[in-house]
Amino acid sequence: MKFLVADDHAVFRVGLVYLLQQLDPEAKVSEANDYAEALEIAERESDLDLILVDLLMPGIDGFSGVSSLRDKAHSAPIIVVSARENPADVQASLGHGAMGYLPKSSSSDVMINAIRLVLSGGMYLPPALLGQREGGGGSLESSLSQPRLSEQVARNLTRRQRDVMRLLALGRSNKAIAQELELAEGTVKVHVSAIFKALNVTNRTEAVIVAGKIDADDSA
Repeated sequence: MKFLVADDHAVFRVGLVYLLQQLDPEAKVSEANDYAEALEIAERESDLDLILVDLLMPGIDGFSGVSSLRDKAHSAPIIVVSARENPADVQASLGHGAMGYLPKSSSSDVMINAIRLVLSGGMYLPPALLGQREGGGGSLESSLSQPRLSEQVARNLTRRQRDVMRLLALGRSNKAIAQELELAEGTVKVHVSAIFKALNVTNRTEAVIVAGKIDADDSA
């Protein structure tokens, strides 16, 4: 597998490289110490399997940097790795194209499991942040993990597709959804495609964000 690790702290970057090599001893890992270098590598390396990027690095505002990296990264999923631990940063990172958010305080086991989940097509959200509330509003868990669909969208989805949507919001991969709902993985893929069409989105991140916005609108 091929990875890109972007972090301006050399010691932490080396740690991530070591972690990825534990995951895959034959892994090829490119390193960047700022967004400019990360963008250059992402554009050049079209066959990256995963990108791990520090939220705050020199050169570009963090979320804009993630968005720019998403544009250059072809189909490689992005996991934000950050010392900042608050739900707003998680939501913003997902909104700018990340498929996961890893606090730097996470253990190596948690990081490896999160990486495996994202590599398998899932989305990783830090459990410790899911229950935290933002300024008296709803929790990250309620806005992302338990989306309430609008009546218009709900009418366009079958009951099973609504079940799949809720598991998508929990970051489950197609394989995990298939196991939990006792469906064939191919059937889950069909349901996911139908959900994307109903929500007018093209990927999982957009679906989760749209579902969260719908939840907020319905609660207003």
